[in-house]
Amino acid sequence: MTIPRYDEFFVPMLRILSDGKIHASGEMLTLLADEFAVTEGERSRLLPSGRSRVLNGRISWARTYLKKAGLIESPKRGTYRITRPGKEALASGAQIDNDYLRSEERRVGKECLRLCR
Repeated sequence: MTIPRYDEFFVPMLRILSDGKIHASGEMLTLLADEFAVTEGERSRLLPSGRSRVLNGRISWARTYLKKAGLIESPKRGTYRITRPGKEALASGAQIDNDYLRSEERRVGKECLRLCR
């Protein structure tokens, strides 16, 4: 199997976090790699720079976009948990892709502006 694109990790990541517990990034990496049956060779594959792994980067980008959209949060460095909007998104059955995240990001931003006034 090839390493999934970063956006293919959105829903599985939310599913892992849907238990409401705080999960460490390393734990999530292992669970996601196992879910997609990523081989040991693919897990070790480095970016052309040779400094970091492809899989880690893609999962990291997925976390970044989910966090920016307000679907997950990071209570402390290297840990993540799902938010209420994240649970709602997962339960809705909506296609969670880049367009969905952009619309959530705008909605969360507007709500923040309203509450901060």
